[in-house]
Amino acid sequence: PTKLVLHELVEEKARASRSPEDEVLEDAPVVPTSANQYEKNKLVMMFRSGMGCIFHSYSLDNGNEWSLPEVSDMVNPNSKIDVLRLSTGHLAMVFNNHPRSLMSCNKCRTHLHLAMSDNDGIVWKLVAQIEDEERDGVRVHYPYMVERDGKLL
Repeated sequence: PTKLVLHELVEEKARASRSPEDEVLEDAPVVPTSANQYEKNKLVMMFRSGMGCIFHSYSLDNGNEWSLPEVSDMVNPNSKIDVLRLSTGHLAMVFNNHPRSLMSCNKCRTHLHLAMSDNDGIVWKLVAQIEDEERDGVRVHYPYMVERDGKLL
């Protein structure tokens, strides 16, 4: 896969690919969240984007170079997401699970959901709905997770 240094990826608004054939979607600015190690020297990073979905990228050299971001199957209105590697080895992600605009709710950030991945962010499964209120102006966003004594807080 094509490699870029992470800061170049963000500063140059890296072109994002959707498939193994590197079908280019469009110039898509992506905002990194946090890197999580999944094997020695191997990292995965999730990104929010202005395209209404979450992207992921991988590094095989402890973060020196990164693959081009690829589209995940999770929607997001370009709001902060938090990803945490749990003691079980799974990834947990909390995020606003809706497109940028909701027909039923003006200027909302809602549908705060929790998803888990057992394959380093390739496939996610929704496991909890934390907040789903829909009314104009509701803003439930900027989540943060901590694991303590095997429990996700």
